[in-house]
Amino acid sequence: MHVFLTTVGSRGDVEPYLALATGLQAAGHEVVLSSARRFEPFAAEHGVSYAPTSDALPDLMDLPAAREALETLTDAVETARQFTRLIRLAGPAQQVLIEDSWEAVQEATPDVVVYHPKAFWGPSFASALGAVAIHAPLQPFYVPTADRPLPGMPRLSVPAYNRLTYG
Repeated sequence: MHVFLTTVGSRGDVEPYLALATGLQAAGHEVVLSSARRFEPFAAEHGVSYAPTSDALPDLMDLPAAREALETLTDAVETARQFTRLIRLAGPAQQVLIEDSWEAVQEATPDVVVYHPKAFWGPSFASALGAVAIHAPLQPFYVPTADRPLPGMPRLSVPAYNRLTYG
């Protein structure tokens, strides 16, 4: 099977996909991991084929203003305000990233596209290529739990409230 793994973000977003890539390779599958160019040497160290994309988005996230925005996500209103600001800054970088990813996935000719939630193009690319799309989130954003609220929502020690925030 030909598998294309696509992820966006920091090393913490890439490393689990790299682990998945090595496991899939060990099981006999052909794998291509795609993310920012800065992680290509890391993939090479582990013998994983890599399709680099632009570093523009991670470079943007390294800016002090972006770091500050992410560190101040304390409530829903502030979260919305900060994400609106980041989206305006990230638009051009995101466009290049999507174009790079489209080129990479076409070259890989996958049977399966495994994608990170931030790599939202995964299902569209898979559909366009006749491949299967598999969503592989690393955080519990989509699984309701009474233990904690949806990230970005105010923290309360009320299990019913926590579960409700995922609705």
